[in-house]
Amino acid sequence: MAPARGSGLRFALAFLFGLILPTLQTLVLVLSGHAHLIRVSGANPATLSIPLLSYLALACREEVAFRSYPLRRLDTRFGPWVAQFSIALVFALEHVANGWVNALLGATVGSILFGMAALATRGLAVPVGLHAAWNFGQWVLGGKETPGLWRSVTDEGWHTRLESIGMAACVVPMAAATFGFWRYGRRIAQNVKGKIQL
Repeated sequence: MAPARGSGLRFALAFLFGLILPTLQTLVLVLSGHAHLIRVSGANPATLSIPLLSYLALACREEVAFRSYPLRRLDTRFGPWVAQFSIALVFALEHVANGWVNALLGATVGSILFGMAALATRGLAVPVGLHAAWNFGQWVLGGKETPGLWRSVTDEGWHTRLESIGMAACVVPMAAATFGFWRYGRRIAQNVKGKIQL
């Protein structure tokens, strides 16, 4: 949990990368032709600071609670996948208030992405950056209950179908990013093992 040299840069890069995920999801929904973004009147870049700090604080709390000691301890004892799915289950249960589908799919896939980022990078800067960016990006693009700079409007009769499309547009990029972090973590582990053998 202690900040290390380069933590700030890792956080910033993860935050920028993390903004791509909700942007892709929103882009897929808008390209469907049945979801539209409407600019919220009175919203401007100055109004972003409080939500940004709030989502950053939330990401810090959740990453410390789920991806620090509990994830590391379970990983050491049972391996990364048992650790990941155990933490993801508890993380999903915490998010049930947003609905069972969102909790079981969205929160679980997000938890596994953030957990893999924590294990691969051996720290919390990257998962905090990804997590904060995901929530903040969704808020900016109208994906939360209260709209940010834009409000998302769905054509009548398309709500259920677009929920399914939106979930797929969330799960697929997050799963791809998880795979990327898994490959990165394996490469780091192999390099460390090679140095020890030398």
